[in-house]
Amino acid sequence: MKKVRERLSNLANRALIVAALALVAWGAITALAGCSAEEASGAIQPESTAFVVGAHANAPLPKTDCATDYLSQAVDTNGYIEVISAEGEPRCAVAGAIVGSTANTESKRAQENDQWKAALPGYLSEVRAQTSEVDTLASIDLAARALSEAPGAHRIVVMDSGLQTTGALDFTQGALISADASEVAAWLSDQNELPNLDGIQVEWYYLGDVAAPQADLTPAQRDNLRAIWQAILESSGAAVAFHDATPGSEGAEGLPEVSVVDLPERASMPDSLTAGETVQVEFTESDVKFQGNSAEFVDASQAREAVADCAKLMAGTPDAVCLVEGTTASADPSQGDEGERFIQELSQARADAVASLLVEAGASPDAIEARGCGDDHPSHVSDRDDAGNLVPSLAAQNRKVIITISAA
Repeated sequence: MKKVRERLSNLANRALIVAALALVAWGAITALAGCSAEEASGAIQPESTAFVVGAHANAPLPKTDCATDYLSQAVDTNGYIEVISAEGEPRCAVAGAIVGSTANTESKRAQENDQWKAALPGYLSEVRAQTSEVDTLASIDLAARALSEAPGAHRIVVMDSGLQTTGALDFTQGALISADASEVAAWLSDQNELPNLDGIQVEWYYLGDVAAPQADLTPAQRDNLRAIWQAILESSGAAVAFHDATPGSEGAEGLPEVSVVDLPERASMPDSLTAGETVQVEFTESDVKFQGNSAEFVDASQAREAVADCAKLMAGTPDAVCLVEGTTASADPSQGDEGERFIQELSQARADAVASLLVEAGASPDAIEARGCGDDHPSHVSDRDDAGNLVPSLAAQNRKVIITISAA
């Protein structure tokens, strides 16, 4: 393998020189001719790709077979390849180079390209994190900058869980996993934290795939994680596609520590309560999600399923009484009393909507009280920064419905 790599290194150096000279020559010719190099030569456009590889703790090692087609396209078109390690301090794990043969004969090109295609996946599979935590957003930014001078079409292939634990998009903070995707993207934009991805196609594999000690994401949490990243990438100028591929079975040992993201967990519900017993459960937007500034459910069937156990508990406890409390993010300070009235009415409407689901499931309406609390609740956390801007990860902690069931 060492000999193969030495051979590839020589090929890369030769390819860089030849490609650079070719680009300069074609640039001069086509500038005089008043047309593009592609129009003048009919040559195939290079396909340049940066791979963001998340081989870190708390995630299974990514399989590299998802990269095969992208590597082959780069080799066949003399595109540029860069490999970024997604970690707390992202780095270029493999120095970028223009790949593929520049031989003059078709048979020689085919032979050398086969060598490239056989060896390149090994570089991806050998990537391992060297620093603690994971900053996926910064890794994508580094990949985009690495491609800035690359020829042809630009693509970033992300092979990572997307569960970032440091930097501007830290999922260990607040309830970011449940936050509104558009709010997250807008907040990052306001903080000047979005990368420049204009014209870049992003292909994402293994989003939401984790390994112990990180707890698995629920389907709803995985969906919202995807929505958050999609909003971020599209706001940054990229087109994005997510792929449902199966990662490796387990993670590597001995890697730098990555913090565990605490995921909202629903309290287990008993079959019934005895006199004096009480159970309380919080439903975040991961479970019961509403349309923005509305009491309409994003997914009514998901919300109905989320509260089904509460309805069963009430059915199993004849004397049960239920309090449904709706809470919201804090009111916009600039709106004064009108803003406070709005969130009060909104939280009441949302509590009523959840209470209706319980009644639909068989609970007695006479045993249920729905109460809108707005931002006035003991569990409320401060969710605005010093400038008065709403912080999405903290706002998500306040957007919830709390159901308390007691046996008389």
